[in-house]
Amino acid sequence: MKLRPKQILILVGLLVFIPFAVYVVVGTVFSIRARSLPNQALFSKGKFPDPLPDGDMQGHAIYQASWLGKSFTAKHIPFITYKGYGVNDPELEVLKIDYNIPGNPIYLRFILDEIVEVAPGQYLGKLHVRIIPFLPFTIEYFTLSS
Repeated sequence: MKLRPKQILILVGLLVFIPFAVYVVVGTVFSIRARSLPNQALFSKGKFPDPLPDGDMQGHAIYQASWLGKSFTAKHIPFITYKGYGVNDPELEVLKIDYNIPGNPIYLRFILDEIVEVAPGQYLGKLHVRIIPFLPFTIEYFTLSS
């Protein structure tokens, strides 16, 4: 069976549209769930970390039991940090932890974390996925402590 140009165009359109639609639906569900959790209220009351985290931090994530935390040691950082406004909290200044740097595997480059200080030495973070740059989604919350 030989495909006509119109059929090929429809097939290519479906191959692009279906993954995009799945990304949007799944990402929206995760983001809505994240905004409804008690951690959102705590995150909204947080502030930009001052002083900035330094050294090894113990971490806890809701769905990632084996995750140990992050290291803010300059020699071995697999991410860059900078000050900015929250992806889904545009009124809140956060510390962004951006994994989109050369040398990281492609799957890691889609991750953007944001953290705020909720108590001295205690941080609450959000993990965002941004496969489509203008359409990031919140996946989960995590804590860090020194």
